[in-house]
Amino acid sequence: MLLQRHVKLVRHKPGIARYVFSTAALPCGKERKIALFGGVQAYLHEVENIIATAQHKGMITSDYTSSSLAHMFLGLVQPAIFLNQLGDGNYPMEDRVKEGWKMFKHTLSKNQEGL
Repeated sequence: MLLQRHVKLVRHKPGIARYVFSTAALPCGKERKIALFGGVQAYLHEVENIIATAQHKGMITSDYTSSSLAHMFLGLVQPAIFLNQLGDGNYPMEDRVKEGWKMFKHTLSKNQEGL
C-alpha cells in the first residue's frame, strides 16, 4: 500500500519530482533547499511511523530500525523516479519499483528464507 501510494503520487503529481531535481541541478536559494529538506524529512518521518507501527504489531521484522527501513524505502523509489524524469516518462518506473519491492518485502519479512 505504501509503495502504491508513492508511485501514484509521482505519476499524478509530476511537478514534485521536477521541483526536487531542479533544486539539485540548478542553483537555488537557501530557503528553497531548507523547505525541500524539511519536506523530505517529514515524508521519511511518516514512512518511519508506518514501519514502526507494523513492527510493533509484529507484522514485519524488528531486526532493523524503522529509520533505516524508511531510508531504504526512499532509496527504492527515488532512482526510478529520477530515471523516469530524465526519460520524459519513458522509463518503466512501475516495473523497476515492483521488482525492488519484492526485495524490500523480503527484508521486512519475519521469515527471510529466499525470495
